[in-house]
Amino acid sequence: MPGVPSGRACEGCRKQKKKCDEKMPSCSRCLRLKMPCIGSGQRRFKFQEERRFFTSPDNEQQVTKSSSPIQSTTRSNSSSPITWSIPSNELTFLTSIFIQAFKPSTDLRYNLIWNYGGFIADIPQRLGINEALDGAVYAVTAAHSSFCLYKDISIEALSRYSRALQMLRLCLDDPIKAATSETLCAVMLLLICQAFIGTGGRSFTGHCEGAAQILKARGYSTPKDEFEAKLILSLRGPVLFEALWNDKIELSPNEWSSLVENDYDTNLPEGQLMLIFSRVPFLMHRGRNATEESEFTALREEIRPMYDTSRSILSDIQSCYHDINRIPIAERSRYLHAYHQRIYSLALTIVTVLNCISSALDPGSIDLQSDAIYMVNEILALCDESSDYRPLGASCNILALMVAYVATTDPITKCLVESAFTDYQTDYPQRTLEGYEASLEIVSRHLRLLNSEA
Repeated sequence: MPGVPSGRACEGCRKQKKKCDEKMPSCSRCLRLKMPCIGSGQRRFKFQEERRFFTSPDNEQQVTKSSSPIQSTTRSNSSSPITWSIPSNELTFLTSIFIQAFKPSTDLRYNLIWNYGGFIADIPQRLGINEALDGAVYAVTAAHSSFCLYKDISIEALSRYSRALQMLRLCLDDPIKAATSETLCAVMLLLICQAFIGTGGRSFTGHCEGAAQILKARGYSTPKDEFEAKLILSLRGPVLFEALWNDKIELSPNEWSSLVENDYDTNLPEGQLMLIFSRVPFLMHRGRNATEESEFTALREEIRPMYDTSRSILSDIQSCYHDINRIPIAERSRYLHAYHQRIYSLALTIVTVLNCISSALDPGSIDLQSDAIYMVNEILALCDESSDYRPLGASCNILALMVAYVATTDPITKCLVESAFTDYQTDYPQRTLEGYEASLEIVSRHLRLLNSEA
């Protein structure tokens, strides 16, 4: 009888006849033993063909010959941690392996949609029309697979990434393709890929710069469709944060406002906070170039209402998070808890940045110093509470710790921040950690409104 279910345990547990918890992308046993986990959580069927007639040797030989290309394709990708149906062509193959990385059954600790945005769910239907997007999907899938299994970088992932960069350059040379949503999406995917494979010792990825240039060149207008709206919603954060310490990202105040404002979260606290935050890059630029006391006074008067409003929004977000925390673990939604935790981390990061800038303009303020101490301690506590969602589900805390490092002046607290930062770094391959010390120094100088060359 065809289609008999054969369970969801991974191949390793099945062979050893061990109980499998069927988690995705890797079960607990395979993670503990540091071995590849193939097929965890995926239902397989044992197909039993009812043969009423014997097959002739000639027909058997034809079947074997016709299946050999598919078998070779399967063997060449046997190192992948994901099982898939035999594809009919390369596009089907690409789509099938990519979907495994974000389907609902994939744990939020590794789920691409949960960690990087809902636009990812719309990518499969756009494959095959833009070389840069296809290459980026191959790259991020290979890097994500390698990261989930080994917390390391495979040769295949680096090769796919290099190939994706070549495809992106070709698309950027074409004015029509360069302005498409698919090319912008490719840039975002390569930015995600960079989180898995590192920057190779450089302080910045370059992809945020590229995204900003694409957005600036095509001029801002209402998103063409829902896909582009969700894409920009996910892209605005990385571009905005990197602009705080990367002088090559230059947008006008109106361009920043247009980029950040989004119908999806305009009325939500985090959306209001991001809109306030969109004014920060230009304020920092003015602060670093100010020479007269009147200029500093004007900046203090401008940033103080922004800081007070953002501090109030932070309190509301904190209250929501604490309400969720009071629900017993057995009764609350894991996804809902992780969501509020991530929003709280983002809010703490933004308000701490505003605190650093305000303190640089008014170093004698006791209120600002008190706020900084409180928020740094909250960031440290949040990092401890987020351990269940590591690595990707708590990756936002790395940025919060970088900002906390700048905000604290107490030597003991700074050591605690450094310790937490080092601990979070162990979630990623060694290559991704190169350049972090230089990055911290750059972030520190910029948030204190000092020129990076000084």
